Amino acid sequence: AELIEFLPSLAEVISIEIVLKEMRERINQDDQSGLGEIGLDRAFKLLNVPYSANSTSCSSSSASSPSPPSSLVTKKYSNLTTPLFHQIAIVRAQINLALDDEEGRRRMVYRPISFHSVQSTAATVELLSDLKKERGKVEWRKVRLC
Repeated sequence: AELIEFLPSLAEVISIEIVLKEMRERINQDDQSGLGEIGLDRAFKLLNVPYSANSTSCSSSSASSPSPPSSLVTKKYSNLTTPLFHQIAIVRAQINLALDDEEGRRRMVYRPISFHSVQSTAATVELLSDLKKERGKVEWRKVRLC
């Protein structure tokens, strides 16, 4: 039920390919740029849009429907989370973006990566270990995670 009420408030879906293309364009504009903040977070909860305390459904403000008085509008965290497998896929794609150029070739100079891990230590260690195996020990030593 919470997901059904939450769906209308979500932005339009954008494919990861489009997001990565934009990120690549931005990161390539400056040789000194890095990637961040990325990471895994099991504690993260999606924030509900403002809703009326007198209503069970989310309300969006528009010219045709005025916002309820501020005393009736609150924000709260939902019980909805982003599944860890989805977070891992996104983070893996972002790390590869920092390490590879537009054609998928290894960069000569790797971009620094600002990485966080919240209640995800085992998953983070597994992800980084997998990337190290895929890239090789020599190449992985050049990667700068902070």
